[in-house]
Amino acid sequence: MKNSLFAVAAGLLIAFTACNKNENLVPDQTITDVDLTMTTESVVTTDASIEDVVEATEYEVELYSGTSEIVSLVDVNIDAPELKFGGRDNPFRYRYRNGVCPDVNVDSENGTFPKTITLDYGDATELNNGRIISGIIEIVISAPRTVSGATRTITFDSFTVDSVSIDGEIVKTFELDEYTISITRDLTFTLADGTIITMVGERTKVWVEGMDTPFNHEDDIFEITGYSLISDSDGNEFKKEITIPLIKTGDCRYIVSGEVTLTQDDVIFAVIDYGDGTCDNIATYTTEDGTIEFIIGQKVRDKQKQNGNK
Repeated sequence: MKNSLFAVAAGLLIAFTACNKNENLVPDQTITDVDLTMTTESVVTTDASIEDVVEATEYEVELYSGTSEIVSLVDVNIDAPELKFGGRDNPFRYRYRNGVCPDVNVDSENGTFPKTITLDYGDATELNNGRIISGIIEIVISAPRTVSGATRTITFDSFTVDSVSIDGEIVKTFELDEYTISITRDLTFTLADGTIITMVGERTKVWVEGMDTPFNHEDDIFEITGYSLISDSDGNEFKKEITIPLIKTGDCRYIVSGEVTLTQDDVIFAVIDYGDGTCDNIATYTTEDGTIEFIIGQKVRDKQKQNGNK
């Protein structure tokens, strides 16, 4: 595991009060500059962009393996080649530009578990929200999600989302409540400029709305908590912890609300605020210098000046 790269930060959870995007966070909360090789803006905007990419990837996985109805439909369509699940008969085709969907294949013995679903996005598959996905996702399903302890193990082959390549493994484990999912991530990202970022962490995702409509993603609402340990090829190491649950909806490309605290050696150096529930690509981050608005997906990669000024 990549967490051997650096010690696990102490599990200090600091609660914040929700705020609007243009307000300061908590006035008496101490936020301090730390030792980073890149500017805080670089670290924050890159992390938010990476998180956006991972959430998009996990949502694709949920679409094709999220319920027993979907898994059964994949089996039926693969057994009937005239119903090419990756094409016009894909029930999720409205999610993709011009209805051009990934090719979907399933490998199972007599329809029993374990099952392996392969999503092949080819050289480029465009979502209606403009996101570009390429490469292959492989999902190994151990049992129906109604079985406590059932897992989805996700791996990648030449997989990219919006020019960010992803390698590694995600494991989702379903609890007694089939809509509560424990997630471990052990991932490596390569940015277009060659920067390499590793992420090791644990999350809990609760599917709070939309469970009864598996073929309609627009009414889905997910609540996400947890933490990640991050390191990059520029020499930065830090922890991020969700201090107000993140909310992801099926009808929005972006996380719509929640807060994430970034720390180094238990010292807070930034807090990301995803907003008040409005679907947009705007978030803010707060440092010791104040609150700044930024656009999710627009990464800044600037090194710190020698004197430490931003």
